[in-house]
Parts: sequence; C-alpha cells; structure tokens
Amino acid sequence: MQDKKLNKVDGVHALLNPKNIAIVGASDRPGNWAAGAFRALTRHNFPGQIYPVNPRNETVWGGLKCYPSLSALPEAPDHVVIVVPGPACIETIREAGRAGARSAQIFSSGFGEGGDPKGRALGAELSKAIEEAGVATAGPNCMGNFVAGRLMSASDDRITDLTGGPVAVFGQSGGIVTAIVRALRGRGLYPGYGLTTGNEIGLTTADYIR
Repeated sequence: MQDKKLNKVDGVHALLNPKNIAIVGASDRPGNWAAGAFRALTRHNFPGQIYPVNPRNETVWGGLKCYPSLSALPEAPDHVVIVVPGPACIETIREAGRAGARSAQIFSSGFGEGGDPKGRALGAELSKAIEEAGVATAGPNCMGNFVAGRLMSASDDRITDLTGGPVAVFGQSGGIVTAIVRALRGRGLYPGYGLTTGNEIGLTTADYIR
C-alpha cells in the first residue's frame, strides 16, 4: 500500500490530470467498456501512455501488448480504469495502491446501487479497500470523464472534440452527464470538465465541488 494517503482535493486533481492510464479488464470482446474507454482516449489524443491489463490476453486492440497485472507495467500506473466484475474490483484497488497509483475510476456495478444486501456488503468492502489503498477513486458504476484538451475516457462518440470553457458538469448518471454536455455545446457553451460520479463510494460530490 501507499505510505501516504491523498487528500480529496489532490485526489480530484490526480483523477483529472493523469500521467498515464492503465485499463484493467482489457478485452477484444465486442461492446465492452474497456475497449470503449481505450477508443475514446486514443481518439482524443491522450498525451500519456495507455496500458491494457488482463492476465488472460497477451495482446488486445490491434496487437497492443497486454500486461498480466499492474505490477508488471514498465512504470507505475498513475490512473487506473477498472472494468472487471464487482468482487475483482476490490483486489484491483488494493493492487493499484501497492503499485503507486494516485487515482482510479470504476466502471463496474454491483455495489449496492440496487439496494440488495450482497451488493451493499461489497460496497462496504470496496470503501474499506479504497481508504486503505489511498487511491482517489471515482465510482463505481460510472462511465468515465473528460477534461478539455487532454482526457476523454467516456465512450460517447457523439462528443467529437474537447474544446472547453469555464463550466464543469458532473453527476451520478453518465448518460445524463453526457446528454447535458451535448445540450450545452449545442447552445455554444463548452464545458471544460465532464465527470461521472456513480455510487460515490470513493470521491463524492462535495469533493468535486471543493
């Protein structure tokens, strides 16, 4: 685990300004969120390295090398996009902390958003893992983020460029956030940030406002 926990303000900054991105759950399976995040990042020219991670694959996405774990990467992961089944997210967050990641975003669901006891128990376990790992975490159950000019991990092909202005849009629902962003852009107002917050087990609305 990391020796020092990030405060929440530094955590939001880390989330929005990653030096590199590791995508855990990388797969060539059609329609999967990991591939969608990769396409969005490359389409909008993310300036850092992107590392696919999945022990089941040696290559993905047109022959790109796929690593078996975060610890196997050639450098420490900075931001980790997590697209693996619910229980596996918990160990992935712990591994991200051990590997030195500053931030993460969990696309996966199943952490109590439906109110079921098993999901709530997983959510509580995930909350504990996030706190112990010291990784600023968005989600779970979210769809990615964008930062004008440098970052797009939300797989919405209808946002075609990242021209940005002095507005930030964030909310629980990725679909609603991207719809609001498109509506504002259609009226000549270009948000500089779009964040999907999901269940807010890690970072919360208050952290983003702050």
